[in-house]
Amino acid sequence: MGDLGLLFSGATALIMIIAFTCVLVPLIGFFVYVIWNRQRQVSASQSWPTTPGTVLSASVELRRSRSGRSGYSRSHYPVVVYDYEVRGQRYQGNRIGFSEIGTGWPGPAQQKIARYPVGGMVQVYYNPLNPADAVLERSAPGNPFLWIIVIVLAASLIGTICFVVVMTAGIGALLQMVDEFVRQLPNQ
Repeated sequence: MGDLGLLFSGATALIMIIAFTCVLVPLIGFFVYVIWNRQRQVSASQSWPTTPGTVLSASVELRRSRSGRSGYSRSHYPVVVYDYEVRGQRYQGNRIGFSEIGTGWPGPAQQKIARYPVGGMVQVYYNPLNPADAVLERSAPGNPFLWIIVIVLAASLIGTICFVVVMTAGIGALLQMVDEFVRQLPNQ
């Protein structure tokens, strides 16, 4: 096999690896922090006391957000407003859980608010150190999408590093290593 030559010099390879690392590692760290923070909040809330509350309103809110080149996207979010009392002081809350995920259609949000009819009684979980910090559900919606992003970013980083290393060593060297490996396999 003829050597196909080096595609990257050592300096170019190092710059590419550093550039991709500087971009991808902070992104991976951000998404891991978001996931960790949600789980930390859920864990802390497991010991929060409860108090009865009353649902004041329940609706589906349509929110617009910037969406790349296509302009805007719209998502439907459940919104429940409730009041409750802790140690003689009245509070008003609007968090169902620790994070709500909007959807492109109203169905899931409507199903969520159906559990909270206006005027109905609810159990409110509140932070004893800050009673204004309250939720109706001590959970964060499972969001496998965040884990998928982390995995894709990590795979991109590893793939880029491997690609650059292979291209720096030269395709010929890689093909020669594969050829030698295959020759050492026992004949079957």
